[in-house]
This record gives sequence, structure tokens and C-alpha cells, in this order.
Amino acid sequence: MDHYIKVQNSGRSNPQRKLKYRIHEDTVTLLDERPILLNGQWIEWGIAQFCRSEQGWGIYWRDLKNHWHALDNIKPDTDFEKQLKIVKQDCQGIFGD
Repeated sequence: MDHYIKVQNSGRSNPQRKLKYRIHEDTVTLLDERPILLNGQWIEWGIAQFCRSEQGWGIYWRDLKNHWHALDNIKPDTDFEKQLKIVKQDCQGIFGD
């Protein structure tokens, strides 16, 4: 993940936005960090979550009420990088950038 984040951040057109991640138990959360107006504070917004289960890594998306939902049309996969690529491609337009 460190390499992925470094590559993604170096290619962003807006240096005021940073991609980050957080790991908690069997969940990896991909975050977008950006400043709030001019007050110097930064906020984090969850872009996607990857949750590991016996079936593999499931992908979850976040709604405007901060609730996470499974991406029903993509099955869990043991290949984390494959799931990360699906989020990066964002064919359904739900992960934003």
C-alpha cells in the first residue's frame, strides 16, 4: 500500500489533496485528505474499504451519511491488488477522485 499511495500522490494534479490509508484489524480504508478552506485543518474522507473474510477481500463504498455498503456486483477476491485496481478504475463512478 505504501508504494501505491506514493505513486498515486505523485501523479495527482492537486497537491492539496493526499491519498492515505488506514488499517484496522481485517479492514483497509482508502482515504482522501484535503484542507478545509483556509483554516489550516485537514479532513479525511473514506473513499473505499477493503474487508478481508474467508472468501477474500470485499470492496465497500461509502454513502453521504458515512455508511459503508458492499459492492454487490464484485465478488471478494484473495488478490488484494486486483480489488485495489477495481477501485482505481472506478468504472461505476462511485469512488470519485
